[in-house]
Amino acid sequence: MKVQEATGEKLGLCIFFIMTSVLSLGNAFWHGWKLTLVILSSAPVLAIATGIVAGIQSRLTSTEQTSYAKSGNVAEEAFNNIRTVMAFNGTKKEIQRYVDGLSEARVAGKKRGAISGLGLGLMWLIIYASYALAFWYGSKLIIEGRSEKDPAYKPSNMIVVSTCSCC
Repeated sequence: MKVQEATGEKLGLCIFFIMTSVLSLGNAFWHGWKLTLVILSSAPVLAIATGIVAGIQSRLTSTEQTSYAKSGNVAEEAFNNIRTVMAFNGTKKEIQRYVDGLSEARVAGKKRGAISGLGLGLMWLIIYASYALAFWYGSKLIIEGRSEKDPAYKPSNMIVVSTCSCC
């Protein structure tokens, strides 16, 4: 039962997405291997950019969680020792310690949000640039093949390849 809870539908979704990717790339190579290889040249750039952004986000998330934990510890300590805090008039000091911890979390959260936005923008820039490359090179292949009796690349090939291999 524990294994099923751990994997659940995740295993099925993982197999589904892997097979969808493999079959889409196979379809793209079948309909136009030259164009597919040109489009796939942007895949390493996308993977590297996504990896860098994910690494930065995980570090900022860790910093944010640490700050929240610190603030939570301050609040827990103050509540557990409420009589002492009240007896020595330390309410303002404890509130300030709590707010200081939250301000660190706020700064880390703002940085994480900015990095998320920039990373998402960069990812979509690479994807749209890949589409532009696909349509440019695909159009070039179509125009070059017009003089042939049975051209290897037609507009339908370009559309199939660009939709199968760009994303």
